[in-house]
Amino acid sequence: MKYSLFTVTFAGFWGQHRLTLEEAIDKTAELGFEGVEIMGKRPHLSPLDYSLEDCKRLRERLDEKGLKLAAIAGYTDFTGGMESAEVPFPEMQIAYVEALAQRAQILGGDLVRIFSSYERPGVAYTAQWQRTVNAIRECADRAG
Repeated sequence: MKYSLFTVTFAGFWGQHRLTLEEAIDKTAELGFEGVEIMGKRPHLSPLDYSLEDCKRLRERLDEKGLKLAAIAGYTDFTGGMESAEVPFPEMQIAYVEALAQRAQILGGDLVRIFSSYERPGVAYTAQWQRTVNAIRECADRAG
């Protein structure tokens, strides 16, 4: 077992000081952790901000600090947007998870943590279940 720290700790969401992803990695190593779970959204590892090349440099930093990637934390809700069937919400989230999986591989990891779905009042449970299952299956297929 490796003790790991989640970078959300340093995201500044709860009024504390905000660290960049690179600073969060440095602090995680400084505190003596063996691994890091990286938040897969802004202000840390958003696929919109970190290219695959950027992730290669980030991997070097992890290696220099002696840290292993425990996981990338994905932020998904596969029932989101069910009231707007014309908007491809599942496809956008599947693409997001696929992008995180690519980054996890470069960073030396093999795990992307996701959330399934929030329950939507007024939408049949079976429709929510099926949409969630289908999306997660496609995420898994695309992640390899």
